Amino acid sequence: MTATRFTLSSRLIAGLLIVSAATLIFGVYNLNSDLHEAEATSGRNSLNLARAIESEITRSVELYDLALNGAIDALKLPGIDAVSPEIRRYVLFDRSAAKPYFGSMFLADARGNFIDTASGENTGGVNIADRDYFTVQRERDGIGLYLSKPFTSRLRHNETSVALSRRLPDVDGKFAGIVAAVLRMNYFLDLVHRMRLEGDSVITILRADGTILVREPSADGNADTGRQLSFDSQLLTAFSQSEGTFTRPSLVDGVRRVYSFVRLKDVPVIVVIGQSVEGILTRWWQRVWLFAGIGLVLGASAITLSLLLRREFRRRMAMEDQLMAMARADALTGLANRRAFDDCAQQEWARSMRTRLPLSVLMIDIDAFKNFNDRHGHMNGDILLVAVAKLIASRARRPADLAARFGGDEFALILPETPPEAAEAIAQSLREQAEATGREGGSEASRITLSIGLVSAVGTSDQTIGGLVAAADAALYEAKRSGRNRVVVGRI
Repeated sequence: MTATRFTLSSRLIAGLLIVSAATLIFGVYNLNSDLHEAEATSGRNSLNLARAIESEITRSVELYDLALNGAIDALKLPGIDAVSPEIRRYVLFDRSAAKPYFGSMFLADARGNFIDTASGENTGGVNIADRDYFTVQRERDGIGLYLSKPFTSRLRHNETSVALSRRLPDVDGKFAGIVAAVLRMNYFLDLVHRMRLEGDSVITILRADGTILVREPSADGNADTGRQLSFDSQLLTAFSQSEGTFTRPSLVDGVRRVYSFVRLKDVPVIVVIGQSVEGILTRWWQRVWLFAGIGLVLGASAITLSLLLRREFRRRMAMEDQLMAMARADALTGLANRRAFDDCAQQEWARSMRTRLPLSVLMIDIDAFKNFNDRHGHMNGDILLVAVAKLIASRARRPADLAARFGGDEFALILPETPPEAAEAIAQSLREQAEATGREGGSEASRITLSIGLVSAVGTSDQTIGGLVAAADAALYEAKRSGRNRVVVGRI
């Protein structure tokens, strides 16, 4: 026996060493692969974040563009110039001032002079003919929606903003002015500030011509708004795509980063997320040391504990199997006890709810068992209980069937996936066999009969297994009240 244990221990330790070595090799391989995959993973994560920001900006641009197109359509309405200024303003701008981060919305004529504003404010002769969102619409017919470079507002206390503009044609299709909506730069600032960055990662929102709208964190302390970047051929090629990932030094601070970008469809804006290569490698080395430390601790612990576990494993398993069997079996009859019955009944009820197949429960009682006990003694009563238990157990023929001693001289039979007709046939067969066995045993034994209550139901969420068992028990007592030695089919 000692030699066998020593062999098992040696095999266990050898197995653990082999597993540990294999785990180490596998871990080194994975870490090496992870090193090459780290930049790609970082790029994918950044790309998902860039897509989320792009989606948010796109929704906002669409809202403002709806307002611009609404104003253009309203200008075509007959008699729009004849109504009062208040009504005309309401029709043209349709409460556009309620939009988030809205600066202003206005109409300007072909010379850049204000015609009207959404708020009706006095523009004081302000001219916007020098603004890029005006000059582009004047000089480039068909450009559509245009997002300007950042500028300082002449009407709103030098507030930094951008403008979205569309061209207004006259009846001949010539340039007649613009309709524009101003978006406060705080919109972009708040958007990037909501994002959580790691280490020296950066978020940049810029125009396709290299003009930075915002950069977080910024190099100048003012979001780098308006800073002009000069794109080389690599960046020009990359930014011509709708989205992508590349690695290169930053044009702002020279830090080498993995960049992911997404380009908006309707306006020339690009969202760029960058994570430094050094930061990625730092996090990778942290994982290396963490995994190495965990591996050493676990390996040493596994070898130490295996020596103790091997000694206790078999003894505990044998004890647990024995205790489990004892805890779920009736000591006298060998049938399942009440605890096992309750667990099985609950499981089969849940299964019936899933399969929509009926579950039948039989509650069985030995008629006049107390009189039998009083006349023949408890020893003979126990013999009778064991005999009846064998009869009932013979009806639990499928693996899912369960025969149990419910308590005293009362037994139960769980029959999953059994309709009431089949369950009643089993109950009648059991009753008849018990009665026939009693006749063969003589005059005293002829008094041994069974009363059986039966209920079948399909599991539903508004019923419980307790209700089914209670209904079967009620059917049992109805069988005893109505004369005993019979089967009564109840309903839940």
